[in-house]
Amino acid sequence: MIEPSLQLGGGNWANKSDSLLGYHKDGANFYADELTFSRNTLGSYTDANGLIQSMPYNLLSYSEDFNAGWSLIGGGSFTSNAATAPNGTTTADEYDLGGYVRQLLTIPANYITFTLYVRAKTSSASFRVGILGVGDSAIAQTIETVDTSWFRMSVTYDNTSDLAKGVFFNIQSGDSEVYIWGAQVNIGSTALPYFPTTTRLNLARVDYKDNVNGSLLLEPQRTNLVTYSEQFDNAAWGASAGGFVRTANATIAPDGTMSADRIQFPTVDTFLIQNTSLTAGTACAGSVYVKGTAGQTFSIAPGGIDRAPFTLNGEWQRITHTATAATDFILLGPISGSNATDVFLWGCQLEAGSYVSSYIPTLASSVTRLADTASKTGISSLIGQTEGVIFADVTIPTMANTGGNLVIMSLFNGALTNATVFDVYDTGDLLAYHINGTTQAFFTKSSFTIGRHKIAFAYKANDFAFYVDGVLVGTDTSGTIGAQDSFGLQYGANQFIGQQYVNQALLFKTRLTNTELATLTTL
Repeated sequence: MIEPSLQLGGGNWANKSDSLLGYHKDGANFYADELTFSRNTLGSYTDANGLIQSMPYNLLSYSEDFNAGWSLIGGGSFTSNAATAPNGTTTADEYDLGGYVRQLLTIPANYITFTLYVRAKTSSASFRVGILGVGDSAIAQTIETVDTSWFRMSVTYDNTSDLAKGVFFNIQSGDSEVYIWGAQVNIGSTALPYFPTTTRLNLARVDYKDNVNGSLLLEPQRTNLVTYSEQFDNAAWGASAGGFVRTANATIAPDGTMSADRIQFPTVDTFLIQNTSLTAGTACAGSVYVKGTAGQTFSIAPGGIDRAPFTLNGEWQRITHTATAATDFILLGPISGSNATDVFLWGCQLEAGSYVSSYIPTLASSVTRLADTASKTGISSLIGQTEGVIFADVTIPTMANTGGNLVIMSLFNGALTNATVFDVYDTGDLLAYHINGTTQAFFTKSSFTIGRHKIAFAYKANDFAFYVDGVLVGTDTSGTIGAQDSFGLQYGANQFIGQQYVNQALLFKTRLTNTELATLTTL
């Protein structure tokens, strides 16, 4: 089989700020192809260790550019890109000492760890780093030797409040200048591997929940209407009766931090409750992470009614339920026939919509995660203009309409008069078609289900074919090909519409044989 002209995923994922990296191969060489990516908010995902993480987990912006995202208080100056950083690039900044350095941000109530790479400008100089203002008293400090000249300074704090604060640091040295690079603040009492950021938010999520090779997680905009989603001892969570015992930060949560609460219910048929801004009569989805005794049952009721019971397995599990809201509140608790009155809870979510999306943490107010978008324009050279194949290995978690029929993947031109598209309808139909001014080929795979699928559409003048999961859906021997110069994931009708896990996406500039298409799409 010929080499694809564009590859994305398949176990080879690379992420950078505002870009998702695809690649193509030419002989033995690989070349990066940057796809424009946007979300402009944080988004959660499951990492390779099974932990719920925020993307990015580095809470700081401009982690390597101290002239951009940082303030100098009381003197000093920065010279950008003045030295070789620990990663071998010329991105370390020179810091002419004076006063202290600050970046403002909101730090959640949790253990947090600040790290900074520091190097003396002359080999004989000594220095020390002071970290101020990130929380309460430091509980741990470490220095990691990176090489003969660079050190990674680390300080952990028990941050007992959730106010808008800042990270402050100062450096004292025998020299008047030092080099600095790679600042990071992450939640938890352990310094995580350094994660570089620029403007920080536009970073794609590669999720490992059900795929050891990782899947690109793409979702529409959603809002968690629950406040204090991890603080069940907060007054925002009411109780249906007296006698509740709530112990904050009682065990390790699904994100690996000591932030899960223990809730002891006085009896069955009692519950925690929170009023939200949910509108009665709308579709809603509720979720919460629960850990309790295996075999016992625990319930969740988004929209106030229809308490759905779930059997616990002794480990952390995310229980989810969808309903039509009768009221604006969500409730959690054991129900009749169950003795699950002593459980750990973490990460509750209530969202308007007919399915549950990835977790959105909140504090004092609701939080919105914006839609993921991924596309690449100006790539006529990577798209077959007279023949080719588009292929997608995707996991579809829902077929619910999100403002338009779900789009898996598309090729198109700027005016959208020429396009090759995979669409999913909430009726259970998967469509594949090519447009050259008018529709040239159109295929429908009925009874399409949620879950993982491999799909491929081959196009060539008077020679079209559509395969799903190794099976030929149909062919068409009449039609012409229109020029296309752009590639998009879940993009159609001038907007990004869909929800999916992209395991792999491929473009070919040559129409593969039907035998090759069957092999390519076999699960």
